[in-house]
Amino acid sequence: AVQDAKAEGKREAEKDHAAQGEKMKQELEKAKQAVAAATEEIASIKKQKDAQLNDAKADKEKAVQDAKAEGKREAEKDHAAQGEKMKQELEKAKQAVAAATEEIASIKKQKDAQLNDAKADKEKAVQDAKAAVSYTHLRAHETPEHLVCRLLLEKKKRAIIQNDIY
Repeated sequence: AVQDAKAEGKREAEKDHAAQGEKMKQELEKAKQAVAAATEEIASIKKQKDAQLNDAKADKEKAVQDAKAEGKREAEKDHAAQGEKMKQELEKAKQAVAAATEEIASIKKQKDAQLNDAKADKEKAVQDAKAAVSYTHLRAHETPEHLVCRLLLEKKKRAIIQNDIY
């Protein structure tokens, strides 16, 4: 009867172990899909960020070219007025560059935050896939060496508790 009970217990443990393994495989697959989706989103965000950066650079170049052209026309009309006008246009260009730089920094910060969120989501998904196993499951795989070590640790813990009480 004891042998049958042990065999039955072993079969049940093996069934539980197989079910847990299948569940962990499913959770790992979900985590892989989440990581793939996050990777695609990051690539899309990077592409968008690069396009915005290129647009900002083109706007800067156009603003500089427009300022230069305006400066030439003014120089032909009145050299003194042209100097003042160029200073104003240059200031506008500097402001445009500063605004573009701030926008780029803001976009980079936002994209970095999204990247960090995606990495955190990936890490969480990986951690979720590494589900904890039960104490019974661990004991089912315990070797004689593990058993000796566990028993020694429990004995040491009891001795510490007794010393703390007295």
